[in-house]
Amino acid sequence: MHIKDFNEDHLDHEVQMAKSDLLELAKNAMQTYKLLAERYSEERGLPDWVQTKVTKADDYMQSVRKYLEHKEDNTLC
Repeated sequence: MHIKDFNEDHLDHEVQMAKSDLLELAKNAMQTYKLLAERYSEERGLPDWVQTKVTKADDYMQSVRKYLEHKEDNTLC
């Protein structure tokens, strides 16, 4: 593919899709937090798989944020 062949039709709108996904992620995180706060206690606990999923989600998001921060820092130089 040549640059002259590139046009708006070839864009896959990655940024907009990521922003939309992040908004859904934030909504889900808040709803999940509220459920935990309202229905669970340390005495009741959580299944191990739930804590593992929460930890993985946090780790994934930290990785994305750190990548974007690093990428941003390098483009400002």
